[in-house]
Amino acid sequence: MGVNVIGNAEEAAFVCDTSDTAFGPVHYSPDGTDAREFMWDFMTELPQDPRVYTEEELEGTYYDYREERYPDQY
Repeated sequence: MGVNVIGNAEEAAFVCDTSDTAFGPVHYSPDGTDAREFMWDFMTELPQDPRVYTEEELEGTYYDYREERYPDQY
């Protein structure tokens, strides 16, 4: 089992396939880019499975990644 991304083009989040539970930050696309694609890209940049991070670690990593991708938005 693994992690998938749920949502739509405007907002997306991770979901654990094992427990069918959404977790982590919800990404809202600020510029019309696909939020699901953003979350997949974010997950591939993580050195580990996102489920092993604490909520605080995953959120902090997400905010850093988001600021890198959208430097003029945040």
